[in-house]
This record gives sequence, C-alpha cells and structure tokens, in this order.
Amino acid sequence: MWLPLLVALWLGQSSQRLPFNNYQTFLEPRDGEDACHLNKPVYFQNRTYRFRGTAYPGDLAVPLRQGQFEERNELGGIEWSMALERQESIILGTERATLVRFFADHLAGTGSASHVLVMRCNGSRLEVVFEAEGEGVRAVYLPHSTLTISAPFWRREDSHASPSEVIHEEYRWDPSGHRFVLAHRGQRRRR
Repeated sequence: MWLPLLVALWLGQSSQRLPFNNYQTFLEPRDGEDACHLNKPVYFQNRTYRFRGTAYPGDLAVPLRQGQFEERNELGGIEWSMALERQESIILGTERATLVRFFADHLAGTGSASHVLVMRCNGSRLEVVFEAEGEGVRAVYLPHSTLTISAPFWRREDSHASPSEVIHEEYRWDPSGHRFVLAHRGQRRRR
C-alpha cells in the first residue's frame, strides 16, 4: 500500500531535479546602486545587471551595451549571447515602473535562459521589486497591477525540446508592502 505512494513521491521529486527545471522567482525588493532613470529608455540598454538566481549568467555581472552582451570562450568565440528583449513602462498602484525581459542563448552549446525584472524608483535609487528566471519564462503585465508569469516544466520522461507541463503564476502588487505577492499558482499539461 505504501510502495505506490513512495514511488509516486519519488518520481514527482526527481522530475523537479532535471537541469531544465531551473525556474525561480524573487519577491524581496533589492535596492540597486544605480540612480533611477525610468524616463530614459536607453538607460536600461546600457547598464550592468546582476541576477539573483542560478540560471545563466548566475552571479556574473552582465554589462549591456545597446541592449546586448556576449560572453566569449577562451578561443574568442561567442559562448553566450544575451539581449534585452523587451522593455515596457507599467504602473504599480500609482507609481511608474519598468518591466524588462532578457533572453540568453547558449550559442556554443544547448539551452537558454530568460530573466524578467520589474524595477521602480525608491527615492533616487533604482529598486528591483520582482525577478523571475529560468528557461522559457514569459511575463505579461495586466491592468490593476497584475503580473502573470509562465514557465515550462519538464517531467522525467520529457525531452528537452518538449516539456509536458506549464507553470502559471499570478502576482499582485501590494502597495502597502511595496512588493509583489503570489496570488495564484497552477500547473497544467501542455496541449
């Protein structure tokens, strides 16, 4: 009687350990060292970013120039290419903010990584109030301060090219706490 339950639990946990299942979110606001310039769109294309998670680039500082970054290998070839893919002005309650999405492609290997940041001004400093990362992460900002995130989820039997499930999360801006909170999380099979 207990054996099927233990096997099911083990299979569920082992699918989470696949290297592709690297989706993470960070809701704790993080002050930046940079001055805040939300009104200058090119500002986000020409600054250095540090991401919190383990997906590429990990703890590596990423100095974007004109929205691009290339990490070269020891032979001078491009190992990774990263680009600021999307930049969107949004409103958090009554405050202006910016949602940015990055895409990193492993040109010398396989795989990719996506990063989503929501940034606002906290006084005169730039503050990251939301961060999500992983392979294939997507973000949509809806009216009334709702941020929806989706990310693929691989089961143990899935190939890298065909994840069988999708994680959907909905975050709402809490103006009194000056942060996003998770409002809903679901997981469903892909069609």
